[in-house]
Amino acid sequence: MTNLEMISIEEKVNKLLNENNLYGEVYCDAELPVVNVEIDGDWKHVHLRLKNLMSEHGFSHIGEKVIEDTESDDYEAVHSFIVV
Repeated sequence: MTNLEMISIEEKVNKLLNENNLYGEVYCDAELPVVNVEIDGDWKHVHLRLKNLMSEHGFSHIGEKVIEDTESDDYEAVHSFIVV
């Protein structure tokens, strides 16, 4: 995938998140067809919702890296999705 195509995907994901009141940092991998979303919130209303929304729009969840674990329902993580 070219850099231009990945920028377009990044813009698409940003728009998708904004339209669905999810707020996070979106960035793409320069070498792979992977888009990352760094997001903070509870596991059900934010993280699970993000995974379901991305899946509905043709992205496959391939991993999650927890950045900050508060030992509660709320945490910060980077979710990685492959562009299908």
